Amino acid sequence: MTLISPAWQPLLGGPALTGHCCSPGNQTTSNGPAATVFNPNDLGVGNPISGTTVLYYPMSNPLASERTQNQYFNLATIIRGVAFPRGFRSVLLFGRQGTGPYCFGLRM
Repeated sequence: MTLISPAWQPLLGGPALTGHCCSPGNQTTSNGPAATVFNPNDLGVGNPISGTTVLYYPMSNPLASERTQNQYFNLATIIRGVAFPRGFRSVLLFGRQGTGPYCFGLRM
């Protein structure tokens, strides 16, 4: 989660950005980076709080094939942090990308 630079808040529609990606059983999370704009002041006020999704890759349209070796997204991708530096128009995502063949357990 990160605060959005004040200059970008009117365009994006809120003061903060959060997202979720790459969880096991990724049918309910993005198959690539995700970002939703929301207002932290709404936490605890409503359930659910409102937000506007600005980046999301559903299973029907993944960033890349999750079962292949590629530089964008696969079943070994993990994204755990985000930053939106003041004075810039870029969002930085922090995580790691698996580069070898995907394997879940031992092959028999």
